[in-house]
Amino acid sequence: MKIQNSMPGSARKRPASIGGWDKAMLVMLVMCLVQFFGVWFYPKFEFGSAVLANQGKALSVPFQYLLWAFVLLSAARFLQQRGAAPLVDALKPFFPFLLVGLAASAFGIDPFGSLRMMSLWGLMALSAVVLGYSIPPERALRTMLGSMFVFLLLSAIWSVAMPAYGLQGGEGANMWRGLFVGKNLLGWIAALVLVVACSMYRTGYRRLPAMTIVLAVLCLMGSGSKGALVAALAALAYGYLVPRLMRHVTPGFGTAIILVGGLCAVVCAALVFPIIVDLLGRDVTLTGRTIIWKTYFMSMTNTPWLGQGPGAYTALSAITAVLAARLNDLGAIATPHNIYLGVLGDAGLFGLLAFLGMMIYMVLIVPAYRRGYLWMLTGTIGFLIMANGLVETQQIFSAGPGWFLLILLRSMALRQSGTVGAEPAQQARVRPMSKSGLAPAPAPALHKAGF
Repeated sequence: MKIQNSMPGSARKRPASIGGWDKAMLVMLVMCLVQFFGVWFYPKFEFGSAVLANQGKALSVPFQYLLWAFVLLSAARFLQQRGAAPLVDALKPFFPFLLVGLAASAFGIDPFGSLRMMSLWGLMALSAVVLGYSIPPERALRTMLGSMFVFLLLSAIWSVAMPAYGLQGGEGANMWRGLFVGKNLLGWIAALVLVVACSMYRTGYRRLPAMTIVLAVLCLMGSGSKGALVAALAALAYGYLVPRLMRHVTPGFGTAIILVGGLCAVVCAALVFPIIVDLLGRDVTLTGRTIIWKTYFMSMTNTPWLGQGPGAYTALSAITAVLAARLNDLGAIATPHNIYLGVLGDAGLFGLLAFLGMMIYMVLIVPAYRRGYLWMLTGTIGFLIMANGLVETQQIFSAGPGWFLLILLRSMALRQSGTVGAEPAQQARVRPMSKSGLAPAPAPALHKAGF
């Protein structure tokens, strides 16, 4: 993402000193990244047993309780000072999806388990909003990128130096998993980090982003996550093309072009990709994913409207235990390996419609009307979630890195816009942003933000 710093040479200036509470917020940001990215020293495990690895996280429970106390304390202070309006505005697009999830929980197979999962999601969202509004965006981005760099660097070292713990066997080769529960999660984290690092490269703060880009690509290749790599490249293309398109057409027309083009691309890929793979002599089932999708989908048709509740098809449950037994030859398959099937199973057709509406709003509509670096980066992360969701479940109603980054960046963008509660078109007219998206522009202008 191309960004021009609003203060020339500011990258060489010593950052201003910060107070005690600001330092506490930075500590909380790092702790949240550790928790929601799933960074830890995991025990040994073989291919297919990643779903059980969380049981061996030494000292993780005290860390989590400390973090939850930290989040609740900071949230109480935040609400006392600012009120609930920023929180509502940041989470407004998620409300329909969450309401469907609550309804599905009530009629699902494990209401208490589903509500617990959604409660943890709520704590994640609360922490992201508080951090997004409390830390200056530039400082938050640098802290976030530095933490991500350390996570990937330690993962690479751990995979090479301690192969018994840092590698995951499968598909005839040993793949990196580093400090994460499995190779697919390392690939997903590396894809997120790659997008953020590329977006920060042109800020005048290049050394760390450049090193992070190289490290993210290395981890993507080491993890063998081809789906995450393709999704990351697609997200970078989105971040490069969308701002340039929006400068030449109206927001509504540009949104329509992207939506129609995206649908055509998905349809063409679904029809043409299997033929190309077959001609190349590769596995047409995408390492068994088409078999997994069919098996899970047939089970989901029994409860099409509201599903079986959050976690029923996207975590260890009575349903996924039966399905995993049927797919035992492919490993311990406890999720459908597709975010859209995951939503369908957990929240039914109503949940899938709410999910698609929420993501289309944040990926297409908001970046079209709210111009600026932070808004574009938020949309790009949302696009990456949708693209990678074609081959991986990731998190839906559970706390995870994609949702945390999405809500954090949206909150940072809302803080910069300074018009909490306004509609997208109103905010674009009320207070335009600078080219960097990190400070208000001195005069109305169409700023350029993109990769």
